[in-house]
Amino acid sequence: MISSNEARELAVQFLAKVPKRLSHTESVATLAKKLAIHYHEDSEKALVASYLHDITKYYSKERALFLLSKYYSKAEIKMWPIQTWHGLTAEIYAKEHLLVDDFDTLNAIKYHTVGRPKMSLLEKIIYVSDYAEELRTFETKDIRELAFHDLDLAVYKVLVHVKNHLDLTNEKVVGLSIDAIKYYQNRFNGGI
Repeated sequence: MISSNEARELAVQFLAKVPKRLSHTESVATLAKKLAIHYHEDSEKALVASYLHDITKYYSKERALFLLSKYYSKAEIKMWPIQTWHGLTAEIYAKEHLLVDDFDTLNAIKYHTVGRPKMSLLEKIIYVSDYAEELRTFETKDIRELAFHDLDLAVYKVLVHVKNHLDLTNEKVVGLSIDAIKYYQNRFNGGI
């Protein structure tokens, strides 16, 4: 697998024309590393996933669709709103071009926009870090602090907040996100 330094260089290369996105990526990496250390997760994997999670964010719709159609059916692609495609395309890029073969790292990249039920520790760290990094224009301090005490509850709160926001703006909520909300509700209610 590539090193976090190599992944960072790639993020700089891909995102140099969008300084705010590069700053966001650096901030995600900072929070993810802290959470990884806190939860005894591999901080190198957390950094690699952080630096790669948005590298294809600015692919054109046509380029993203071309890449996605190599791995997904039209029906599967349609289940994901366009604004979430970059998680899928970044995972494909990491697999195809960088030869990242660590399943956990690839999933952390792939699901960072929507979450899913039964996320691994690394997936949860990247999911929360992407949402709650310090440079976000909305207030995320409570989620950042909660993430160091109860990562599962932080993930749940992010899932619910994103769903509520998408509902308010009449945007599509991915089925995986709804499934993840139900999964956490079930866990918090003792499996009932």
